[in-house]
Amino acid sequence: MTSLFDYAAKDDVFNLKKLINSGADINRTNENNETALHFAVVKGNVKATRLLISCGANLNIQTAVFGETPLHLAVQQNNRELINLLLDAGADPNVKNCDDEGPIFTAIRWGNPDIISLLADRGCILNDVNKFGQTPYGVATHFQSRKSTSALVSCGVTPQISGVPSILSLDKMNKPLVGGSEKKKVFGFRQSPPGISDLFEVVSTNQVQVLQDQLKKGIKINEVANFNKETLLHSAVLYGSTDCVEVLIQNGALVNEKTEFGLESPLQIAIREGFFDIFFLLIRNGADIESENCDGETPIFQAVKANRIEMFRVLVRRGADVNHQNVSGFTPINFAVLASNKFMVEALLFYGATFPQGQFNPYMFAFKAGDDEIANIIQCESPNLAEETRLPPNLFQIIKANNMDELQALITKGFRLDLVDSLEGSPLHCACRADAIDCVKLLIESGADVNIIDIQNRETPFMTAINSQSEQSIRELLQNADADLVNVRNKEGETSLFYAVRKNNYNLVMDLVTKGAEINTYNNNGVTPLYVATGLKYTDIARYLMDNGADITCEIHQSIKLAQDMNERELVDVLSSKPVTRDNSRTARSDLRKSRLGSRCTTASTQGRQSSLTMRSGNTTLNNSSTLANALANTYGTITLGRDEEKTFQLPENFQEGLCVVCQRNKATQKLIPCNHVCTCHGCIKQFIEMQIPCPFCGLKFYATKPAGE
Repeated sequence: MTSLFDYAAKDDVFNLKKLINSGADINRTNENNETALHFAVVKGNVKATRLLISCGANLNIQTAVFGETPLHLAVQQNNRELINLLLDAGADPNVKNCDDEGPIFTAIRWGNPDIISLLADRGCILNDVNKFGQTPYGVATHFQSRKSTSALVSCGVTPQISGVPSILSLDKMNKPLVGGSEKKKVFGFRQSPPGISDLFEVVSTNQVQVLQDQLKKGIKINEVANFNKETLLHSAVLYGSTDCVEVLIQNGALVNEKTEFGLESPLQIAIREGFFDIFFLLIRNGADIESENCDGETPIFQAVKANRIEMFRVLVRRGADVNHQNVSGFTPINFAVLASNKFMVEALLFYGATFPQGQFNPYMFAFKAGDDEIANIIQCESPNLAEETRLPPNLFQIIKANNMDELQALITKGFRLDLVDSLEGSPLHCACRADAIDCVKLLIESGADVNIIDIQNRETPFMTAINSQSEQSIRELLQNADADLVNVRNKEGETSLFYAVRKNNYNLVMDLVTKGAEINTYNNNGVTPLYVATGLKYTDIARYLMDNGADITCEIHQSIKLAQDMNERELVDVLSSKPVTRDNSRTARSDLRKSRLGSRCTTASTQGRQSSLTMRSGNTTLNNSSTLANALANTYGTITLGRDEEKTFQLPENFQEGLCVVCQRNKATQKLIPCNHVCTCHGCIKQFIEMQIPCPFCGLKFYATKPAGE
């Protein structure tokens, strides 16, 4: 039987009126405490809304999860007609939702600044404070929404962020709001031909007038891309250049184009970076809310991971699949549990999320993390998950002691071999880490999954064994290994071959290649095993990889250039043993679509350093950075790449440790790669690079920088 809710959602006024006249409860609520009026407003149905109001519908009933009234929903829809209808009928303009926020906050959070003056004229409290102590102006400032802050000031609000007037808020709003492009300009990773680089610079710094001038000259905005197939729209979104995003969309930019490495759409980037205005621009212009990145994750994953509650609300209201599984079998609710985000867990459950049956048991993680409330929620929702976590309390101690008899007794009693502990991993991970070979054999014979991944690093037991140099476990797992096992990737996009190279395990490298390991594969930073071997000066491994198909012509970061930078003549000879021809098709890069670009590292190219590499293919010239080792970030740690004997940098006698070595005033916040010394502040990075000096503390040449906290 069709309900009041259905007719309201369909704007079927005739049948809606019949039900009401037959005695249907106009204020009946569903499980989320939504009434027919909520349904009518969400769908933008003016006729149904007007009928329900005239029949006495309660205007201020709040939903269960978010505490939203029909007025909140009308503001979200940016529907002035519905807003006026509700306010004229007596809707309270200051009812607060679950965050203690009235409709004025909703207008800001949902990117509808034009509604602010309307609400102000109808009695909204403009200097109200939410449960986080923020005012509407503070929220607008946090979102870097110039339109919202201007609208609020025009309505007479006091420029204050947290209930206390602050000149700092005015200072912040007077700066160009380009989404932190000043910061990203240093750390942004770009490799593009001349001319294209200039266009990326234009959009990344929100030079909207220059962009419009270029558009008049006829540039094809969807054909301009860098090596990662990032379009101008990707770049504008990444740098928070709202004005340029709007212009690009108006001129036909493809809103669902994906990058080559991470398969990221502009919408996923906007969510990750937290640019609300851009998020709404993309949504309203056809952005696909189910677009998958290379991890098989849709935009709702980014919203949950980054705790973008407003974006999450928009996505679920538009029908985003809350049970979508990524390549590891995780759903958004798994990440909400990992983040100890009780609100997001409850919201996902309400919208139909279920706990997937897989190796990651969310109850066990919540319980061990001390998140009792979340653990109780999970236990009530899925009692079997709590029951399945009854791992023997001394299981891992028994495995570490390689006590096969006691382990056999526990297996006989029965427990799930594929459960993954948040710290130890699976029982097989633990056995491989301890090189408890008897337990390794027993677990495999008992049906343990050799391809199971842990939570922290997404490593297989085989990777754990290599990393721990557990030779017996390595040999046991390798006996039955196939190409699928040796080519599984961890969270950094690295296969077992990377592990073997880093451990300088020549024999294992040979075994892996024999088993089908991909030699010309890339990690998330675009680095190959050959590049790793070169950076670590493992000449024998580099020679073996070259003899068995390593192709230096398809590398993004070229091993031969790195060897030249390090003055390693033998390595240069090894890497030059084959003729260098550029393959313009980049067929060897196809597997990049399986990994993601995990970090964006700055390059240290300078005017005075003549070390840029030019690669030619036909009439095409690509200028790569002189520091092709920029992908060393988060990869090599503290590798000695050689010391610069020609240039030195003397620290001042009165130098205070912890300060920037350039300005000697600000706190040093930028870490050099690969030595990891923190010696310069963010503002002095460019000057430090232009000085072309090695690390002032250890004398190592550096290839990139990153924030010290990363």
